[in-house]
Amino acid sequence: MKILQLAAAGLTTTLLTLTAGCSTPMIEPSALPPPKPAKDLQLSTPIVYKFSSGLAVLREVVLLPGTYKGVGEDGKGVWYLGNRESMTNTVVDRGGATGYAKEWVGVPTVSSGGIFVPNDPALTPQIFRIHGEQPSSAPGSSRQVDKLQENQVPITFALNAQPSSPALANSSVMQAGVNGGVASGVVAGIIEMDKADYGKYQIHEGQPVSGVNLRQQFSIITSQ
Repeated sequence: MKILQLAAAGLTTTLLTLTAGCSTPMIEPSALPPPKPAKDLQLSTPIVYKFSSGLAVLREVVLLPGTYKGVGEDGKGVWYLGNRESMTNTVVDRGGATGYAKEWVGVPTVSSGGIFVPNDPALTPQIFRIHGEQPSSAPGSSRQVDKLQENQVPITFALNAQPSSPALANSSVMQAGVNGGVASGVVAGIIEMDKADYGKYQIHEGQPVSGVNLRQQFSIITSQ
């Protein structure tokens, strides 16, 4: 993630952009056939971990105990998805990201979370999320970004959006005499392009530390 300071009409505007290297793998749910036989994952204890993202922002992710439905499988493993309030994400320390209000620090948001379990038992399961989903700070009110008004771009989405084109994330292009109007157009362009990926399963940018055996925390239930 890179923050660029843009001067326009005597005002300084902070534009949040992401480099192409920030993106993590995504997959279209419709491309995944349902597991056969049907499978559920029962998470017995919460998966809790911290990770640092751009500008030294420290976050804590918690995948809550419960049942995660087997929603699809590919040649590599099975995707298990929880409900709309199965994962919490908390900014523990905002680091150098002044775009985060102090009031947000320590306040968890809730959203859909999932676990991708590789078929190879030697490989570590990975946490994933639904790309474009707008987390909520209150249980029961999670919502999708694409259901908001076109001119409403939630700050959570703006901070996590992945540009679809590396050219849009090229700092030399962004820094070349950008004014406020152009900046707004660039942001709108990134968001419009990003909408094509809304709803995809995306491997979370932060994962539990290596060496933790997540498989000990869950069991797989196969329907007969």
